[in-house]
Amino acid sequence: TNASNCGAEIYVDMIPVSFSTANIAKEYGKNPVDYALYGGEDYELLFTVSRHDNEKFLRYIKKAGLNVFEIGKIMKSKKVILNKNGKMTAPKLNKIWDHFQ
Repeated sequence: TNASNCGAEIYVDMIPVSFSTANIAKEYGKNPVDYALYGGEDYELLFTVSRHDNEKFLRYIKKAGLNVFEIGKIMKSKKVILNKNGKMTAPKLNKIWDHFQ
């Protein structure tokens, strides 16, 4: 957020969670979205597309048969916020995976 002077609003309910992750989370009484947000073992490609190119991009993705999930939007604020059913919260920064620890 510092380098780009931008932040993001992440739509928590739009984050894809695999069936197996959901089952493990249920078994341990955990929120499966926490594994997606704060885990460090499974990866998804995260990227942005401008509003101007969004329709063209979606046509290309559909034609290619790829699965892409819109999970948020870039904002001018330098903050990252989680939006769950309209309730805004800050991410739990102490839970974020750090590969260098």
